[in-house]
Amino acid sequence: MRGIYLNAASVDSGLIATLDDRHMEKLPIVPKTVMGTVLLSDDSWLRIDANYPSQMTVRFNILAEHNSKVIDRVDTPHVRAAEVELRNTVTSYLLRTYPDYFHKKGKVVSSPLTGVAVDIAEAHPMEAVAALQNTDLLLMLPAQRIGVKERGKPQQRVYRLMSGALVTPNGWSLRSHFTEAEPSVLDTEAHDNWQSNKATSLRAARLGKSVMEIHHGIVPHYDRYFKDPVNRMFNAMAPGKGLWRRNWGLPLTDHLFLHADVEPPVSIPEMTPENLLAHGHIRSEHETFIRLPGSKAIVFGVQTYIWPLREVMSNPLMFNALVTAHANLSPEMREYRKEAMAALDVVLANNPKPLSSAAPL
Repeated sequence: MRGIYLNAASVDSGLIATLDDRHMEKLPIVPKTVMGTVLLSDDSWLRIDANYPSQMTVRFNILAEHNSKVIDRVDTPHVRAAEVELRNTVTSYLLRTYPDYFHKKGKVVSSPLTGVAVDIAEAHPMEAVAALQNTDLLLMLPAQRIGVKERGKPQQRVYRLMSGALVTPNGWSLRSHFTEAEPSVLDTEAHDNWQSNKATSLRAARLGKSVMEIHHGIVPHYDRYFKDPVNRMFNAMAPGKGLWRRNWGLPLTDHLFLHADVEPPVSIPEMTPENLLAHGHIRSEHETFIRLPGSKAIVFGVQTYIWPLREVMSNPLMFNALVTAHANLSPEMREYRKEAMAALDVVLANNPKPLSSAAPL
C-alpha cells in the first residue's frame, strides 16, 4: 500500500498496557436497538482500547491480502472529495482525542501502539483511515431527491453507499468478487448451485446501493419499521454530531474477516447447543453515524467486538445483558436468526445462572 509503512516507528509496550480493557463491561449487549449520541468532540466516535493492537495486526494482514475486496468506491469527483475529507477528519480526530497514541510530523501520522506510519499525502485516503484505526468506515453520499416538494420544507435525499474501507465484514461486501466458473447447464444440480451462489454474492454486495436497497429482503421488517425513520435521520443530521447503535450475533468463529466471497480459513461447525457453548462467540458491532460538513456525506462506522460466549456467560453483567437481549428480540429477528436462537434457548435453559469462569469446556 503506497504511503503506509509498517514497523516504521517504535512500539511502546508500556503504553499498550495502559489501554482500557473494560470493553466487555463498557459495551454490553443491548436489550433493544437503541440510538445514542456520538460527538466529534469526545472519544465516543473512534474508540481506541485494548482490542486495538491485536485487531490492527489482523487488519494489516487483510489489507495486504484482500485489498481490492475491502477498499472500493464508485469513482466520481464528489466521492474522491468525500474520501479526502474523511481522511482529514479521522486524522485530526485521532491526534486531538488520543495525543499519546498518535503523532504527526509533517505529513506523516504514526502510532506507538502499532509502529505504523502513514504518509497522508501519499496514501490512498481510505487505506489511510483503515491503517490508522480499527473502525470500518463507509461513506453514504446524498443522491437523488425524493418525495413531493412542500413550501418551506426541503426535499429529502436518498443516501447511497459510495465508498468504503470494509476490512472486517460480517458476511457482506462492497462489490461482488464471485469467480466460480459456470458449469455446464447439462449438470442441473451444479448449475443451480452456481446460480444460487452468484445471486447470494450479488445480494451481499452493497456498493452503489441506497440504504433501503441494502436492507430490503435481507433484514426482516426493515421496510415496515425503519426505512422512513432512517432516511429522515440521515437528512436531519448536523455536522459534528451523530448517533450510535449496537447489534449482536452468535457466530461459531472469532474470525473477523467474513467476506461474502471468501471462504473462512477454518471450518465452522454446525450450529447446535453443544457447539454454541463450546465454540460460540458474541459478535457485537458498535455502529456510528456522523455527517461530514463539506461533502454532506454520512460516515457509517462499524467497530467490531468479539467475545467468547463462555466469557460472556461467566460475567454477571454480560450474562444478564445477554438474557435480556435474547428475551427482547422481535419475532421477526428470532425467525431471521432461528438456528442460533434455538441453540441459545437450550444453552440458557441449561445454564440459568452465570457460569463459573473455571468451568471446563
